[in-house]
Parts: sequence; C-alpha cells; structure tokens
Amino acid sequence: MALHFPAVGTRGLHTREDLNTYLDAFNHDDYDTYTRYYHENFRMNIEAIQERDINGFVKWATHTHQHEVAEEVVPRKIIFDKTEKFVVIDSVVKFRGRKSYVNENWNGLGPIQEGTGPDVRMVIFYRLDDQARVLEIEAAIAGPVPK
Repeated sequence: MALHFPAVGTRGLHTREDLNTYLDAFNHDDYDTYTRYYHENFRMNIEAIQERDINGFVKWATHTHQHEVAEEVVPRKIIFDKTEKFVVIDSVVKFRGRKSYVNENWNGLGPIQEGTGPDVRMVIFYRLDDQARVLEIEAAIAGPVPK
C-alpha cells in the first residue's frame, strides 16, 4: 500500500520538544507533520478505529475531526523510557462537538454537541523503534475529568 504521507518516519520522539511538536500537530490536524513521527508499519490500537495502519488512522481522524469532534490532547505527566523504547502520556483529552453534531453518548464517553463535550483522562502509550519513531499507539481511558 502506498503511503499518502511521503515524510513518514523522518522524525522521532527523542525529547519533550519533539513530543510537543507532535502533539501540537495532532491537536491541529496537521497530518503531514504528525505522521513524520510514525514508522511506516505504524499501528493504532484503539477500539473505535477499524483500519489501524497510517492511512486508515488518518482517514478516521479526518472524518471524525471534521464532522464530529475536535480533539485536544493535553499532557499532565510524561514518561520517556529510551531503554525500553516507549513514551507514556497521562493526559486529559478534550472532545468538543463540531457544528450541528449531536450525540448523546459519543463512543461511550458522554454527550457531545457543538462546542461542548467530555474531558477524559487518558493514558496514551507510544511504542517506539530504535530511531524513536512510533510503531504503535494504545490508549486507556481512566475516566471523565470532573468539570
């Protein structure tokens, strides 16, 4: 399968600055930038996403972020383990409904409508290769963040 993103795998998550650049790109749907941190054999292991390679994930993100919700990952704590090759982010993920979108229980996280939605505490695990490129992402929902 040909990749839609020719710069895939040209960057790695070596430092906090790299992670900030990646998250800023993710939070702003800058696919060309954040896919640079992915290995060409990247896998997204999140239940809501059916096609889990790079193209499938970006296809899902594009549709979801344009038609349903905006998503912002806000890190609370970050762990880099260069020996075991992973990064873990304890985060708050803010989901906000897009224009005219209403869902009483979006992905089991609660109600969403234009401009409002749940803040969810999520632990995100990034498994890296030897060049700190992301091979796999998994996320665990720890629960809603009280408002």
